[in-house]
Amino acid sequence: MYNPLLLAAVSKKEIEMYETLKAGLTFEFDYTVPESKTVPYIYPEAEEFQLMPKVFSTGFMIGLIEWACVKFVLPKHKKKLSQQNEYRPIICKSAYV
Repeated sequence: MYNPLLLAAVSKKEIEMYETLKAGLTFEFDYTVPESKTVPYIYPEAEEFQLMPKVFSTGFMIGLIEWACVKFVLPKHKKKLSQQNEYRPIICKSAYV
């Protein structure tokens, strides 16, 4: 079954789409971080960021996590998602090892 707290914004009709999203599923997504995704590049106009080391930016990391979640969910649910008239949140957790 589903957790009503996590899927509160989803109608009962749409629950079918989420039945295939169960705890324990895995997905691998490899990405090499280019220099353009480091801290100084997140806001080039921010002088303070230009002083920071060129490490993977938290802002870009959030976008990367979203991208990985979409790549995982979309192939399984593309048809159902395209039939929706409005945005429905999909909660995707990520773990780093």
